[in-house]
Amino acid sequence: MLNDSYSKILSQNLRAIRRDKGLTTTELATILGVSQAKVSYIEHCKGVLSARDIAVLSRKLDVPVTEFFRGLDKAEEDSGRKGLAGQLAHYGAVLLAKPSGIT
Repeated sequence: MLNDSYSKILSQNLRAIRRDKGLTTTELATILGVSQAKVSYIEHCKGVLSARDIAVLSRKLDVPVTEFFRGLDKAEEDSGRKGLAGQLAHYGAVLLAKPSGIT
């Protein structure tokens, strides 16, 4: 689905946070109320976390929301694009465009 550096960083951050908390993909899926397959899908950069998912994980895992976006500034430098705000807006647009059938 998404194969840009921003999606990769978000996927890597999710995996790192999950591992730091000692959780399996199944346990993380239970926290989010989604399937284990969806968590795996996201961690392999084939899907995205929704804003709701990030908010839930931040609260339930006691992790600042910013941890999910750590490294995006580096991706900006690597991609040659300007403005982190523009990239976050792009990410938000991707979230809005996500097919409604995906849970």
